Parts: sequence; structure tokens; C-alpha cells
Amino acid sequence: MRTLATDRHVASEEQITELCERHLQHWERHGFGMWQIFENATGAYIGQCGIRKYLLHTESVIEIFFALRSPYHRRGFGTEMARAVIQIGFRDVGAESLVGFTLPENVGSRRLMEKLGMHYEGVVEHAGLPHVLYRIARHSASVGGHRGSK
Repeated sequence: MRTLATDRHVASEEQITELCERHLQHWERHGFGMWQIFENATGAYIGQCGIRKYLLHTESVIEIFFALRSPYHRRGFGTEMARAVIQIGFRDVGAESLVGFTLPENVGSRRLMEKLGMHYEGVVEHAGLPHVLYRIARHSASVGGHRGSK
């Protein structure tokens, strides 16, 4: 939650319910959204990943979103799930580009976006705080050949 909640506080049950409802409404409207990710071998909850429509200033964009529980950091799960979601964004949704943003100090997410071939574009305001913005264009995406599920 330290890097997901911009105010550093854990959401209340009411706020989590509201967020889940917004995610479900996004699926109904657009046919894509967030997935909850579980490890095949153990069934353990790993995190979430997905794509969503987002209004970035005046530009309507498709945002890639990913969050992993800390025990799963630096084990390839983030790369695998994000590559799969990027493929869905380009192949199934038809996006011309995908964006991602994070707090500047979230080095892990920044490294993952760079590993995915996303390029730094600058700083944007999100949730009242500066975030670094990355983008990958369809024509430059090299996301094929992800390995099998863990």
C-alpha cells in the first residue's frame, strides 16, 4: 500500500468496495479491466494487473496497471503478467499506445516499465502528487513470447 495509496493509508472497507464497483463498471463499459493474479502452483494471491481507460489531462489513454505483493517482487511475476496484459491491450483492445505511471520513488515499477520497453515521458500529476509517466507504442512493442505461468 505504500506505493499504491498516495496518502500512505490503507483504504477502508467502504473505499475498497467502491473501488471494486468502479472496476466492475469499467469491465461492463469497455470489455477489459483488472485481473487478480494467483500463483498456479500454490493458489496464493500474487497481485493484480490490467488495463483501463484513463483521462490523462485532456488525452484519453489506456493505462497499464500492476501491483504485486512484496513476497513476489523480483521473481519474474510482474514481467510475465504485464507482458500478457500489454499483448491484450494491443491485440484485443486495439490500443495504439499504453501508458503507465508511478510515484518517482517507486524504483521497482519504474524498472519494470523500462524492462517492458516503455519510455519515460516526464512528470504528470495524479491523485494530487507528481508521478513519472511512461509509454509504449504499438509499433515499438516487443512483448511476445512470455514464459509459461508459474
